Amino acid sequence: MQRSILSGVLSVAGTKVLTLVIGIMTTPILYRLLGPTGIGVYTTVLSVFSLFMILVSSGISDGVRKFIAEEHEMDCWEEYVVGFYFRLALVLAVAGAILLALATWTGVVAWIFGPEYELYFYLLTVMTIASQFQAYARRTLMGFGLERYSEPLKVVQRVTFIVVALPLVYYMRNRGMLEIAVLGALAGKIAAATMVAVIGFALIIKRTSLRSFLRSTPEDFPRRRMLAFNSLSIVLILLLMSLYHVDILMLQLMSGSNEQVGYYRAALKLAEFLWFIPMALQTVFVHSTSELWSNGKTERISKLSARTTRYTFLLTGVMGLGLAALANIAVPVYFSAKYLPAVTPLLLLLPGSLGFAVARPILAISQGKGDLKYPIIATGTAAGINFVLNFLLIPRYGMQGAAVSTSIGYGSMFVFHLWSARKVGFDPLSDARLGRILGTTILSAPPIFVLARVLDVRPLIAGFHVPLALALVPPLGLGVFTFFAFATGALGFGEVFDTLSSFPEPLGSRAETLQTKVRENTMSSDSIQKLMVVTGILLFVSGIGYAFLDPGIGGIGGVGGANQGSSINNTQTVAGTTVAETTHGTTPTKSTTQAKSTTEKTSTSPSTTTTDTNPPPSTTSDTNPPPSTTTDTNPPPSTTTTTSPPTTTTTSGTTTTTTPPTTTTTTSTTTTTTTTTTTPPSTTTTTPGTTTTTSGASTTSQSSTTTTGSTAGTTSSPTDTTSSTTSSGSTSNTTTNSSSWL
Repeated sequence: MQRSILSGVLSVAGTKVLTLVIGIMTTPILYRLLGPTGIGVYTTVLSVFSLFMILVSSGISDGVRKFIAEEHEMDCWEEYVVGFYFRLALVLAVAGAILLALATWTGVVAWIFGPEYELYFYLLTVMTIASQFQAYARRTLMGFGLERYSEPLKVVQRVTFIVVALPLVYYMRNRGMLEIAVLGALAGKIAAATMVAVIGFALIIKRTSLRSFLRSTPEDFPRRRMLAFNSLSIVLILLLMSLYHVDILMLQLMSGSNEQVGYYRAALKLAEFLWFIPMALQTVFVHSTSELWSNGKTERISKLSARTTRYTFLLTGVMGLGLAALANIAVPVYFSAKYLPAVTPLLLLLPGSLGFAVARPILAISQGKGDLKYPIIATGTAAGINFVLNFLLIPRYGMQGAAVSTSIGYGSMFVFHLWSARKVGFDPLSDARLGRILGTTILSAPPIFVLARVLDVRPLIAGFHVPLALALVPPLGLGVFTFFAFATGALGFGEVFDTLSSFPEPLGSRAETLQTKVRENTMSSDSIQKLMVVTGILLFVSGIGYAFLDPGIGGIGGVGGANQGSSINNTQTVAGTTVAETTHGTTPTKSTTQAKSTTEKTSTSPSTTTTDTNPPPSTTSDTNPPPSTTTDTNPPPSTTTTTSPPTTTTTSGTTTTTTPPTTTTTTSTTTTTTTTTTTPPSTTTTTPGTTTTTSGASTTSQSSTTTTGSTAGTTSSPTDTTSSTTSSGSTSNTTTNSSSWL
């Protein structure tokens, strides 16, 4: 089965690009419809299902993919392998579905997760059978080398899920059934798996025959070897998948918060973008390197693994830098502002996700040999570290503890699988250039982060505020990172052109033409590299200086500093001091006089305050001159308040109620407020329960208030007018009734 490994990688990678684009466009819709709590429930159910399906299908999918790809002298070898694994898949799927139904019916699910999960687990029994044959069909096609068919089926699966799941979730949400809207998403999963299984079986029958599914195997068929591989493969995949799901399950069980699980899952979703290329390599390498191992091409395997390790480091490194720089922008834009708590777990997960990304192709090459002893030890050690750290950190730190634990577990995968690879018989670091890759990452970080900060603007385009950083930083950051990669020697011009020339037309021929022109250039590659190093260092230093000298960058056009004089929600900001205007009004039954209050600026602050008083109906008032208030405030340490009871005097049908002054005494200073109001002749003022007739009279009310330096208030009841004065960070509130001015 001679074929190009690169063509397989391109087939898988091309499909993954398409599914990634579809996922980027549709995942936010599902996350917004279900919300953090719904996503928490959905993630918990899928995590349990994924771990359960390892026991049901992992040995099947990996085994059929590996053994079909092997060259064997037995006649009809491919048909025997297809039939053997089909029958095994059928038995395990039915047994798994029955086991799930029994666990739900006997109350085990309700005891562990709660009774609300029982309905979801009954639906998982159907999903078990559909997912089993979906995985079997795709992996069988991959074993035949038909990635051009197996990978587009992932697009079919994704589109079917969207078409079924999103309308169901939307319908349930609008009908007030949000608590069971997860059922709509699970129904979409079942429909998608069924569609892929049907199409996949049709393609397999074209390659072999319908009889191959039921054809018995001969006596010399290596059943025991296949079952042994299945057993070891199940152990390996179980340990590997525990790194994906144990943290989610432990977070749900220990915190009891579906909302935290939803935030954490959102962070994982973004961190898993780093695995885009490594997963494509891992998918192809298992069966592709199986051919190389069986033909004894160990040297080629070592070269392949070393170059793959270096390229994976570079690709995931630049993606990790971009995600870290854009995390605060990407999370609220992608998932909505509800998911802002996911930013911190995302940043904690990125370093470990980088290590796991590099470990994936190394693990796949080890699997291709079929010797799973050392990969199991390496993966088991990393999984054990992950479990212990989650157990210790989640109770204390919640989802942040889960992120730290998982990141360490992910990162340790790279270290342990380096040891495993050398035990298996190849060296992934023979041409990895780790020092140069590290230098590239360190030099690229400041310019990329500065770009993200400078470009954090959202101009209004077609009625939408478009975040320019998300559109411009990825290509610009990739350019900066690539420049430093060539400058440090992490990448070479020759090897890049060699790789590009292997791509399909028209890219391959154009790469060869460009390579010829570069070779004809009179300037040597060493000179070009030295020039790039100097330029790169200058770019790095300028980025560092820009970040440190102007840490308050808010984007193009500058958004720094306080916006003086701005008013939001009736709050006035003056010279860094916030003054809240509040009007508490009690409208009298009859009122002919509107009380006015003017607060003058104090000598200690340029702050001014405007009091807005709602006038009572039918009010006529002529006040000349306007009332004035003079305040002299010195900050004292303590306050004592004494209030005298009101005095009522009745004289020949006229009742006058006088509220005595309220005096507050302080240990240091006193604030005196004097208010003079002149009422013109023939003015009648009426308040509830109080009637005063004044002809050309002048009424002066004086109150004495001692200010504590923080807040001083004089209150006469009932309250009609509230004024507020802020001076040098302190607030003085005076509440006055119209009757208190008389």
